[in-house]
Formats: sequence, structure tokens, C-alpha cells
Amino acid sequence: SEFSSALSWSPTGNAFVVHDREVVVEHIIPKFFDHKKWRSFTRQLNLWGFKRELRSPDTEGERYYHQYFNRGKLDELQLIQRTEIKRRTSKKQHSSYDSVQGLSYSQQISAMTGNQTDGFKLQGATPQQAGDITQGASFLTGLKGQASLLPGVS
Repeated sequence: SEFSSALSWSPTGNAFVVHDREVVVEHIIPKFFDHKKWRSFTRQLNLWGFKRELRSPDTEGERYYHQYFNRGKLDELQLIQRTEIKRRTSKKQHSSYDSVQGLSYSQQISAMTGNQTDGFKLQGATPQQAGDITQGASFLTGLKGQASLLPGVS
């Protein structure tokens, strides 16, 4: 695939490996985010519960894993939840954005897209808060839908 030399699955399929950070920053991140910042990208990964594996001498690239992010197991993606950002807010500043914290991935998607069957909206969310959730979800669904980025995902 086009970017397999920069980003691929680990041999076991339980992590993705960044082989070329520069290519990921310049070509892959902009497809899912409104920036080209590695630090922002890794912060989103952390908020979605991804962990970085510590490198061993025989490990190539930077490896990121999540319990529910496994090659060929698309049904598990819905179990990935975004962690709550700790913010200082008074009770008066509580918004419906806060009500999406702790929801499943699919419930957050419903809330973001205005699907009111779950009774949630992002009304009251700042653009940054709404963008964080939307971009994280777009990245995850993009990985799910783009076999060219991670071979073995269909």
C-alpha cells in the first residue's frame, strides 16, 4: 500500500507501528485531523486509550496498542472509549459535552452526528472539545475504512 513503509500493523496484529514519523505527520495525520502535529496526534491516541510500547533493541518503529484495536476485529472498535479530559469547571459551566464522557464509541458518534436517539447533543461544547471528539472518532473510523493505511483492515 501507499504508506505501508511509514505505518503498518505489528506482526501479531495487536498494535500499529509507525516506521516513518515524518511521512505520518505530512501525509496521514492531515487526512484525519486539521493539523500536522505529532504531539497532538499522540495526545489523541492517549485520550482514546492507546498506549505506546517501550522499545526493545529488536523492535522497529514506534508501536501503539489498545486492547480493542486488533487487526481483523472491527466489532471491537465500538468498545474503544475516549477518556475524560480533566478540566476546571464550575457547576454553571456544565454542558452536554460533559454528558458524552464515558459513553461507548458508537454512543459518542451518535452524539456527534446529531442522532438524538440516545438523547445527547454536543450543544454547549467549545469548538475545541467538539473537534477533539470528532477528530478522534474520524481517525478511528478512517483506520477502519482505509485498507491502504493499515493492511489487513477491511
